[in-house]
Amino acid sequence: VIFFHFFTLRMAALQSMLIQWMLLMSGLHSTTHQFTRSSTVCDYNPMKGFVTSPQWGIHTDFPISMEFYYIPLNAVMQDLDVFTWDTGLEPLLNATASRDRHCILRFFLDYPGQTTAVPQFLIDGGLQFNNYSENGGGLSPNYSDPNLKAALLNFIAALGANYDGDSRIAVIQLGLLGFWGEWHTYPHNSWTWSDSYGADIMTAFDDAFSTTQLNIRYPSSSSIQKRFGYHDDSFAYATVGTLSWFFYSRLVNENATSKWQENMHGGEIYPALQSSLFTEGYTVAQYSQKWQLCVNWTHSTYMINGFAFAWSGGYNTANGDYERGLEGMRMLGYDIYVDSVDVQVAGYNEVAMSVNVVNGGVAPFYYDLALMVKLCNEASGFCKEWNDASKNDLSRDVLKAESEYLVDGISVVFDDAELLDNFGDSVTGEFSAEFNVSLYLYSSMAFEGNPVRFCNAEMDEVDEVGSIRLSETVQLSGILPSYTDAPTSSLTGSPTKAPEMMTTDDEVDPTRDTSSGYPARSVLNAAVIVILYVFCL
Repeated sequence: VIFFHFFTLRMAALQSMLIQWMLLMSGLHSTTHQFTRSSTVCDYNPMKGFVTSPQWGIHTDFPISMEFYYIPLNAVMQDLDVFTWDTGLEPLLNATASRDRHCILRFFLDYPGQTTAVPQFLIDGGLQFNNYSENGGGLSPNYSDPNLKAALLNFIAALGANYDGDSRIAVIQLGLLGFWGEWHTYPHNSWTWSDSYGADIMTAFDDAFSTTQLNIRYPSSSSIQKRFGYHDDSFAYATVGTLSWFFYSRLVNENATSKWQENMHGGEIYPALQSSLFTEGYTVAQYSQKWQLCVNWTHSTYMINGFAFAWSGGYNTANGDYERGLEGMRMLGYDIYVDSVDVQVAGYNEVAMSVNVVNGGVAPFYYDLALMVKLCNEASGFCKEWNDASKNDLSRDVLKAESEYLVDGISVVFDDAELLDNFGDSVTGEFSAEFNVSLYLYSSMAFEGNPVRFCNAEMDEVDEVGSIRLSETVQLSGILPSYTDAPTSSLTGSPTKAPEMMTTDDEVDPTRDTSSGYPARSVLNAAVIVILYVFCL
């Protein structure tokens, strides 16, 4: 009798557990949401696109997220160890940051047509110059002077110590040497520096900076060993083609065609081409090259294009030049969007998700970038955020160019106290909460007013700037375990209509019942539970 009584109690307990399992499993289904790519909604995404300088003026409404500055060295360096960042650099950085834009910086000694930018203490110390008349004329310093080299090395170390990783700066071009800081003195080639001199300058920059992106003008055997990208300042004029001195030919010759995967590339559209490059009558030839080909081969992220912002009005809106210019700009850099999201209510207090993120651009995002998930109850304003650094990384080493990445294992878990305090009845333990689900991107390098936006047509920016919200809410409801062991949970709303899929039929999970959107194995689970339940009866 005792054994029979014990057996009856155990079976009753098993039956109770199975009933709870059935109730819980009834809510364990997933819904797949498909999203649509749209590059037109993210024209202002940070650290990419067309660039100009406030020094030249910004006179049009063409999208811009970066500003370029030429900075004379004598504006920030007064002696070997005396630097005036507060007057020579900080005002520029702060002015650009106030517009939610990032800076591209190039310091120089010699800008043709302008007075020398060599610090006065070096001139007083006897530094010699070469006079020239080309390009408006100027004074080219004697680069073999040891005091000049020592000053440059000190400046680079101090610049890195003060500004490496500064969120106001997108790129620093090495500059300093040659006309305009472009590392040449053409046509006076005998005035240049030795290879070892140039290598020492590169090493100094490489040692001083570990976070901020660095650009140098020309690919070389020394530069490919450093964390440098390149800036092609004759873009679309001498970028692609058979001549050995063209930019892409130099990349090939130095085995540097894949440098863009780690280091940002940019440059300047050749000034004489800026006004015609996006016109209907533009002719492709040896020195007027095809824009898309140049971008795709170099994987460039930004281009200086002063004409797009010029006082004359920039690109004509009436004849299509403006729109062609926009289309050209959108080809640069990264283009990140959400392809699909799977959502599953995994328990009375848990929502599980996986998100397929795609970078359809020609380059990665070169700084830290993370996927963020937020669940918000509209009525109460209560929100819960998922931010797991071990899973949500979308930086350049994870989300590469022209690739996709599945962020799996997303789990948003609510504490019982959160559910009870915000949505529950303290007497019965019953709760019911409906949540909107939003996805957005976060980078510590992006400004709050101009974050990295998803390039999705569904972007609504309701919960966060640049976010997208699922069309279907998630509902958690039931009775908390401390009151009873039979909570329920479900998804509500109507499924999003699926646009054209990126994946092929061969890439679809064979265990998924595509007609309903629920995993096929859930049906098997339910069948097993029913059989066990009947057996227990």
